[in-house]
Order: sequence, then structure tokens, then C-alpha cells
Amino acid sequence: MKMLSRVTTSQKSEFSGDPALENTLSADKIASNDDLLSEILKRLPVRSLLCFKSVSKHFDTLISSPHFSRLRNPDPYSVSGLLLHPSMANFLVRNAHTEGLNFGLEFVPLTIGKKETDHDFTDFSGLLGTIVVSSCHGLFCCLAYTAVERKGGYHVFNPTTKHFTTLPEPHLDRVEGLSLAYDPKKSPHYNVVSVWSTISVLSAERHYQIEIYSSETGSWRGSGEAFTTNAPNTIFRGGVYWNGAINWLNNNGDSLYFSINQERVGTMPMVPVPEGKQWYDRQIMYYGESRDHLHIVEIYSPTTQFNVYEMQRDYSGWVVKYTVDLASVGAIIPEILQIPENWYCSYNIVSLVRGKRDEESYLVLHVAGKFICYNLVQKTFKTIFDGSKQSDGGGVAETPLRYYWFNTYQYMESFSSV
Repeated sequence: MKMLSRVTTSQKSEFSGDPALENTLSADKIASNDDLLSEILKRLPVRSLLCFKSVSKHFDTLISSPHFSRLRNPDPYSVSGLLLHPSMANFLVRNAHTEGLNFGLEFVPLTIGKKETDHDFTDFSGLLGTIVVSSCHGLFCCLAYTAVERKGGYHVFNPTTKHFTTLPEPHLDRVEGLSLAYDPKKSPHYNVVSVWSTISVLSAERHYQIEIYSSETGSWRGSGEAFTTNAPNTIFRGGVYWNGAINWLNNNGDSLYFSINQERVGTMPMVPVPEGKQWYDRQIMYYGESRDHLHIVEIYSPTTQFNVYEMQRDYSGWVVKYTVDLASVGAIIPEILQIPENWYCSYNIVSLVRGKRDEESYLVLHVAGKFICYNLVQKTFKTIFDGSKQSDGGGVAETPLRYYWFNTYQYMESFSSV
């Protein structure tokens, strides 16, 4: 579609009946009607939409608006696939060894037979050595070098639009972790919560301080007083946004959360350790948020049976939401029953997706290179992606992608500005 120049009333009268002019007037009328134009644009594939953003400032503003995002995707919590990232995403490291690398994101669709053709998720559009440190509802917080300036820093990246913004440097005494907080249903703006620490010269005690970046103001500001905790400092690298707070998981003892609106740190209890077990026997299989629910899965020994727990909104404790028995999966995929040496299980829970209806909720499992959707209510399952059959140049890869080689992030289409 082209942006067409206006035609005056006298010109319309002079050239009435001219088919070419009538087509021009029709296109001009559509281009000047945002509601009609939005109805047309929302039906286009992502790649085409990104091209149309460059047609004019008007088109760019329209497509980037929260209204169009809601029109295009009325359910912003809808997960269309998973993005896999190398395990280095766990490390907040930036050095000469990571500068020239660009790990990319591998896309796994959550619909059988569907292929993602609109995106190249290996393209970070000007970012090098990209390490994902947090994601939330379609946006990613990354540690990377900019290709042009060769300057390292933190960035918020939208994989749908391939746009990113570079954050001002947070307090850099010792950054323990950054967590992204974004809810498109509540606001077009996002926050980034940074935790940094210092060690007291007198007591050798570590003190933590929180800073909040606001996309609305474009700046960082300190929040609250310094605090101490018995939890290891590594927990601040895995914050999950839920209930208006960043929630950090501590395997040993109470966990922590930071309420962004109230700007206070609170404690979140862990699932009680069963009698006869010790906390160090616990293996956290999954911890994450979906459709405004916070979940955790833990096991204490090799098993195909476990509970999915959900945190109460008042942080009073975890309750059993689903019970799972993967024996039926093992009847079709026997590898799931074969426990590797020194491992608790041969499968990994890479994601939990809550549906609009409870009957649509499912786990995504990875076993022997296959990705499997397991319905949490109906207890049925299906293979959605077989990574073990992916070729590597000239044939099928000898070693399938193992789950401990990557971190998984839910992909939600978003046209939100960063």
C-alpha cells in the first residue's frame, strides 16, 4: 500500500468517472481512516507489518500503538512458541570472549505442523554477544555489545519488532541481577529491577540495594533501604514477575519478593520439605509464571509423578494445582523412564502454559530431543517438535539437543515499543 496525496474536491469533480482516480481516492480514504486501516493491517503477517512501519511516521505510530497491539492480539498472554537460548544466559558476564558471539534464539512452535516464517530469531538487530538475563510478556532484557559502538551494556529487546533500547548504566558496584517487569494489560510501560550489593568493611556482611528503571522516565532511581538476607546472592539472577512483584526463588529457606508498587521486600515461603527428606535432596524442575499464576515443580528422587504447585496471591503458601503422572508418556516414549546416571530424571519441564480455560493448560516437556505438550487436566500428550531429527549441515545430528544446554522463554507476539 502506498501513501497517496490528497485530492481536492474540485479535482474529484473534474475527474469523476476516471477509474484510476477513483482507485486513488479509495486508497486515500482507507489510508486516512485509522480504524479501517487497522482492520486491514492486523491481518498481515509479522514480516509485512514490520515493512509497513517504515512507510511513514503515521504507519509506524499506528502499528506501535497499544490499541493496535490489542487489536492484533486481543490475548497478550497467548504463547505461540518457545525461544531457546544457550545456558550462558544464566551468567551476567561480559568480556572479550562473549563480544564476538551472537548465540541467537531457536524457535519451537507450540502448534503441530506450524513453522515460524516471519522471524529470524538469530538476528538481534545490532547486538553482539547477546546474553538473555530476563524476559516478560514478549520483551527481553539482554546483556550485549552494540555492533556500531562496540559498547557493552544492558538492553530491552522486542524479538517481534527487532527493536531495542539501551538502558542507562545501573549502579555498578556489583550487579547481582536484573529482572524485567511488564504487563501489557495494565500499562504500555515496563520496569527493570536491578539488585546490586556491597560488603561491609566492618562486618563483612553483604548489603543489597534495589534500583528501578522506568521506560516512562527513561532513568534509574534508588528504591528503599539496603537490606541483608541469608539467601545466596545467585537467587537475584532468576527473578520472575508476578503479582506486581519480582519473585526470587531460594532453594534453602524462605524466598524473597520485591513489590514494585509498594517498593518493599517481603518473604515468600517454599513448599514444605516432606518428612524424611532434606532441602538439599530437592530438585527444582520448574519455576515460572503463566497467565498471572506462579508455579513450581519439585522432586526428591527419580520419578515420573509429581505435583504442580501454585502460590497464593497473599503469599500465604503453595497449594497443589495439578497432579502429574508421566507413565503414560513412557509407554510411547520409553526414554522418559530411563534415568541417566547422576540425574534425577531423563526429561525436563521447559515451560508451563496456562490457557484461558483450565482444560487448555499444559506442560511442555523435553525428552530425547523431542518437545511434548502434556495436558494438565485431560492427561493427554502429543509431540509438537522433534529436535532429534534436525540436520546439522549434511544429515541428522548424531547427538540430539539436550535440555541442559539451553534456557527456555515463552514467546508472545508483541508490537510494544521499547
